[in-house]
Amino acid sequence: MLTYTGASKQRMDDRGRFHLPQRWQDAVQQAGELVITAGPNGSLWLCERETWEAEVGRLGAELLCSPERQMLRSLLVGHAETVSADKNHRILVSEALRTYADLDNVSAVYLVGSGSVIEIWDWRVWEQRVQAAKANTKLFDLQNQSGSNSTESPAPVPSAAVPGPGGGS
Repeated sequence: MLTYTGASKQRMDDRGRFHLPQRWQDAVQQAGELVITAGPNGSLWLCERETWEAEVGRLGAELLCSPERQMLRSLLVGHAETVSADKNHRILVSEALRTYADLDNVSAVYLVGSGSVIEIWDWRVWEQRVQAAKANTKLFDLQNQSGSNSTESPAPVPSAAVPGPGGGS
């Protein structure tokens, strides 16, 4: 299973294609068959078929338990499409998935390597999320999140810790 890291702003053409950053091209070519599907918060997920099957299997019967889980199934399974990179290392996003992620009229997407998946975001939405994260001082308060009772102030975290504009190739 591949691990994707890094982030990159990429141009999206009017057919719904974007280039993969060079650092992911070989791995994606080796993976061959990929799945692109609806992700959380209006993003898309691009991952190896094996990763997608494992995630759907992990959720298993949970996907039938509640209306929310049924909606998750409709998004994760219902929107799943098999894709592969073309010879120019481009991925085609279908019209249905572009509509789901509000990518119909965008000229750029932001790709975020988040472990086993590549998240695909409308560039403007990603920018808003980063600005909100930067403003959230509790986001980087790792001492309190880990359950520490220390009264010391956490060490400041540089703003470069959150990927922003131009965060990769």
